[in-house]
Amino acid sequence: MMRTILDTLLELTPAPTVQADPDEVLAALDRVLAARQQPLEALEAALQGGRALDPECSALLEELRARDARWMAAVVHARHELAARLAAMRRMRHRGG
Repeated sequence: MMRTILDTLLELTPAPTVQADPDEVLAALDRVLAARQQPLEALEAALQGGRALDPECSALLEELRARDARWMAAVVHARHELAARLAAMRRMRHRGG
């Protein structure tokens, strides 16, 4: 059961598109998070009680964590890009352009 849940989560967690438009990154993340909600709840329930993972499931969980980290990096990049765009727009308004 644990293996099935982790496989499902990995299928639902593709790598983010490198250097994608920030709006696309955020929209894709919304879709990923919505799709993962139920499997994550199942994973949480399966892990209750401190149940140990076998090596294969541990490797899958590490891969899932790595993909999550790539998504967080993509979100941080998108946030910085949006902040830069907003700053540029403010400068243009301030200059009267």
